[in-house]
Amino acid sequence: MIRTWGVLALVLLLAGCDNVSVLSPYSDGALRSGVYVYDAYSDRGRLVYWGYLELRVDGSGRITGSYRLPRQCTDRWGYEADCVGYLGGRVDRGGSFRFGLDEGWLRSQGVVDRYDEAAGRWETRFLGGGETGTFEMYPR
Repeated sequence: MIRTWGVLALVLLLAGCDNVSVLSPYSDGALRSGVYVYDAYSDRGRLVYWGYLELRVDGSGRITGSYRLPRQCTDRWGYEADCVGYLGGRVDRGGSFRFGLDEGWLRSQGVVDRYDEAAGRWETRFLGGGETGTFEMYPR
């Protein structure tokens, strides 16, 4: 009986330490709802996209939300404007996730570490080509 209580106490202690939960369906590091800073670098190391993602992650692992990439688009008159829109995606067990901006013009796939920061790969396709690289995102 004492051994059982000791094991239970150890499990509860571990569940409370360093944001670890043995009872969660998603492992430590699951993507959480909130506002994130997003930085995307080309494979050549140049900062290509940067901005803010406002994510909502529901209990089934569905990601919805919006994004804002300041001064990275042009309007119909050719003036610099903010890219704004919606995003959607999915969180998988183990902390990995994938999402796309609007109709998927910019797709990201990554994994969250235990400090709620994430990193991974992104890709975009446009008429005549595409581009790929790495990204980082962290809570704002």
